[in-house]
Amino acid sequence: MKHLLVMLAAVTLVLGCNSEDEDTFTPDPVTPRTPHTVMVYMTAENNLSGNANSDIKEMIRASADIPDGSNLVVFVDRASTTELPFVATISNGEIVKDNRFSPEEDFISTDPKRMRKTLRWMMDHYPAEDYGLVLWGHSSGWLISTDSIATDDAPAGKMHRAYGWDTGNNSQGGTGKWINIPTLADVLESLPHKLKFIFADCCNFQTAETAFELRHAADYIIASPAETPACGAPYDQLIVPLFDDKEDFYKSIADTYNAMTVNRDERVPMAVVRTSEMERLAVATKYVVRLMAARKQTVTDGVIYYRTHTTHSSLKIMFDANDIIRKNIGDEHPEAYQQWKSAFDNAVIYRATSTKWLTAYPIDFGFDATGEYYGGMSMFVPLDVYDTPGCSYNQDIRRTEWYWAAGFDNHYAGSE
Repeated sequence: MKHLLVMLAAVTLVLGCNSEDEDTFTPDPVTPRTPHTVMVYMTAENNLSGNANSDIKEMIRASADIPDGSNLVVFVDRASTTELPFVATISNGEIVKDNRFSPEEDFISTDPKRMRKTLRWMMDHYPAEDYGLVLWGHSSGWLISTDSIATDDAPAGKMHRAYGWDTGNNSQGGTGKWINIPTLADVLESLPHKLKFIFADCCNFQTAETAFELRHAADYIIASPAETPACGAPYDQLIVPLFDDKEDFYKSIADTYNAMTVNRDERVPMAVVRTSEMERLAVATKYVVRLMAARKQTVTDGVIYYRTHTTHSSLKIMFDANDIIRKNIGDEHPEAYQQWKSAFDNAVIYRATSTKWLTAYPIDFGFDATGEYYGGMSMFVPLDVYDTPGCSYNQDIRRTEWYWAAGFDNHYAGSE
């Protein structure tokens, strides 16, 4: 019997080690951990491929200032027919590919299994006391984009995605393959170490829906509620802040990106979310949503917003979370608003404002995106106006945890 148990244990071990979804590398136990490893995940097999090259050059220029013993590790998937995706370290003015990383030829950077395996590989081979993640590429917040990556809960072509865009054909064009935020959360939560921060160098990432979904994956989310420029963040100025040891390290990251100007006075609005406060914010939001529902009509005129529908440009879809709550209950229920605002400020702990930014969508810049109005995080509010042919937001939002936790199922059920 004893020999049988030993044999069964050996079989189990072999089967476990042969799992195609996991990297079997085990770090040497005597390998010292570095203070920080910052991982950059560049989904650039799309029309941002050239911008990826520019940002990598910026990282190289600034790499001499990376603190001793820390790692800047980049995964790069560019639109190239001659170059496979690769992992490299950047330090002392050089980029060095790590030849131990060998991706499959049909690698799709937004495939959840491939993404999980790659990030775990980076963590295992560059162990550290803490890990930061830069998500580089396209994003539409929690919103929809056509997808062809099947998951357990959504067959290919039937679900929509919000981050990435891998064309899948080694070119800069095509409909592309994306990953939705709930699936991204599953990927990041499955990693062996929780992330200290996610810095999203992509559009519209700072949403209540996204932050709530990623609350178990990272301690902080540093991102913009609005669009970000195609040229990306100024990495020649950002590398040092990404390795900052100060308690409020996130301020220098947000401020550096916000200070970058592309055209005239256009700046990137930024905000920082402490994810541990998102559940409390959901509870507070559930209460004020009941008050909004009792009004029968949600006021949206004059509210700060960050995006419109891609084809129905009159449909505003990403309202500033603070401004829409303030506009709808601030005068009638000032105490309730102040209680909610307290929870909001505990979650959105830092904001860098802007009244104008680069955008591909028709945005009215007549609002006051400063002071008491600007919250720095967007939030979707289901309304009957979204029951428009070709618009499925009222249905799609139900796939997010935030919709139920924040009580929006009691706000508007949609037309029958």
